[in-house]
Amino acid sequence: MKHFYTNTETIINEYIIRAITIRLFEISNINFVEYLVKDSINKGFKEIESTKEYISKYCEVNNKFLKNEKYNDLINYIYNMI
Repeated sequence: MKHFYTNTETIINEYIIRAITIRLFEISNINFVEYLVKDSINKGFKEIESTKEYISKYCEVNNKFLKNEKYNDLINYIYNMI
């Protein structure tokens, strides 16, 4: 993963994009979630499940992402995790 993503900001953004994508498939009950999780882990995003769970628990209400209110907390969470 490190040779594709050259800085921490890019890695954090990729975690967020991947986790939200997985969460959207999960909300839609589409059987693609398991593949996306495994693919992300195989590409080096080992904490994708916990990132998705954090988003689900702290960054959304009624299945809508609260970017303005929780974005900095999410960034800090991922930064401390990686």
